[in-house]
Amino acid sequence: MFPENLLTACFQQVETVFRKISKNVTVAPMENIDGEVTIANDSQIITYFEREQVYKDGTNVLGLIVFCIAFGIIGGQLGEFGAPMVRFFVILNEIIMRIVIIIMWYSPLGIMSLIDGKIMAINDLSKTAEQLGLYMLTVVAGLRFIPVAATLPVTFRCLEGNNGIDKRVTRFVLPVGATVNMDGTALYEAVAAIFIALMNGIDLTAGQVISVRMIFMLKSSSSSTLNAEFKFVLTSVGLPTEDISMIAAIDWLL
Repeated sequence: MFPENLLTACFQQVETVFRKISKNVTVAPMENIDGEVTIANDSQIITYFEREQVYKDGTNVLGLIVFCIAFGIIGGQLGEFGAPMVRFFVILNEIIMRIVIIIMWYSPLGIMSLIDGKIMAINDLSKTAEQLGLYMLTVVAGLRFIPVAATLPVTFRCLEGNNGIDKRVTRFVLPVGATVNMDGTALYEAVAAIFIALMNGIDLTAGQVISVRMIFMLKSSSSSTLNAEFKFVLTSVGLPTEDISMIAAIDWLL
């Protein structure tokens, strides 16, 4: 959550590993209760584990998100002094969004090719279809327990027309509340990541599952695309990103 180097966090993750170390130690003579001296073996092998932090390929998504949240909150509190920095990121966001719009015109062709290539690479199509069916059933069953909020236009009309709330209040509060409370999105994407792991025979540890859940809870408040979110999170826990096309094939239905 707190990377030492932001540039390194964009390309590498820090992982805690435990290395098994065996050493030969010399055992000194021991004196028992009766005063007799017991001569033990001259040497004995002692095994213990040593903790070490190593770097591996991938993006430290959780660390970047935590830093960006703190950076944004503090930058917003600076007022006029921090206005140039805020304006810089607003302009940068606008530039990136215009680039994304250009790319979106070509995305149908790219997604179609991605799905076709993935389907042709599947060895057992019936087994994969069965796994996708169970995944869809899990997502639908989970979404039934999450209350679905009304769309923003309907909510605007109810609060402003029926309840007479000032537009300055509704236009600020409702968009923020509608994006922050995207519980269904967080559930759907977390289940998808675990599904990809199971489909590839990868057993996630409890720490990895918690990490995936926390990342999607934080990212559920954003409006980034499905592929971008999955690539960030899958790389953070070392999962293959090639299977995103399988999720994209049924995403429109869910």
